[in-house]
Amino acid sequence: MGIFQKLNDQGLTIVLVTHEPDIAQFAQRSIQFRDGKIRRDEQVRTGLAHPKSSRPFRRWRTDPVMDFSALFRIAMRALARNKLRSVLTMLGIIVGVGAVIAMLAVGQGAQQTMQQQIQAMGSNMLFVEQVQLPAAACTSVGVRPKAWSYDDMLAILRECPAAHAAAPGSSSNAQVVFGNDNWATRLNGTEPQYFDVRTWGFQEGSSFTQNDVDMSANVAVIGETVRKNLFGASIPSAKPCASTVSPFALSVF
Repeated sequence: MGIFQKLNDQGLTIVLVTHEPDIAQFAQRSIQFRDGKIRRDEQVRTGLAHPKSSRPFRRWRTDPVMDFSALFRIAMRALARNKLRSVLTMLGIIVGVGAVIAMLAVGQGAQQTMQQQIQAMGSNMLFVEQVQLPAAACTSVGVRPKAWSYDDMLAILRECPAAHAAAPGSSSNAQVVFGNDNWATRLNGTEPQYFDVRTWGFQEGSSFTQNDVDMSANVAVIGETVRKNLFGASIPSAKPCASTVSPFALSVF
């Protein structure tokens, strides 16, 4: 407002449209419109004197340090005059900011979930499998495929310093039976370090031991899907179970 007053003092006519009476008091002439018609046309001040007060009219400060207390009082009066508009404006700001925060939280949660799933799958893990070639292909190239052995896994750990751990495995499809229930799943034969390689945790119990492997003990670790379909809500600790391969006891899951 100080800039407008300075320009007006230099002879320029300034037309300012406002809804705030406090702002209109800085002008020399105030014209009020309502429904497209002039309702009031009056002189607000003459010279530097306010027409409704004997005190000199206060000029708007033009120095760099603004009168924040005056701005705060004007803002509070404007909010008090337009309560509904103020409430709706604040509500819009609150809803908008809340929606942005919620979307950011959902995005970060989804990102963390994806990272955990990728980590569970093994981001630095390699599967080495033997490829079964057709007999005709082997005859034409004169190569006979060699089956993997336990010594091959030990050679990988010995000759590949980048490999921190390795676990052998052999899998087959099977029908698992418990009582009157059965479930088709896939059986994997491996060693205890397999769970460290896959970074898999246990909800109940623990993994089988190397002694179980050495003794060829019939113990198994099952997942949540098999547990639900065979045992329901119960915990299958040390319960006998059978498959199309051989009977075994479930010690942990």
